[in-house]
Amino acid sequence: MLNYYGAFARRPSASLKTRIPVPTLIQFGKHDPAEEPGLAEPSLAQCDIARLIWWEGARHWIQREEATGVTKNICQFLTMPTRSRLL
Repeated sequence: MLNYYGAFARRPSASLKTRIPVPTLIQFGKHDPAEEPGLAEPSLAQCDIARLIWWEGARHWIQREEATGVTKNICQFLTMPTRSRLL
């Protein structure tokens, strides 16, 4: 989901107890000026099956800045068996 991190930071604290059971791929730009530092790891911790990929040279629009790599990661993630989607 695009813009998930912005919504995550504004979630009611009671909703943080809810787990995300579906396989989830998080891709995040290391130099994103629009998002608060440290949002990716708490989001990852809410997921039962998840993978976090950091883009060292990317900022906010990783799907534009790293289009080929982001697309490749999504395609690989969607075609993997569920158990293999972990880090």
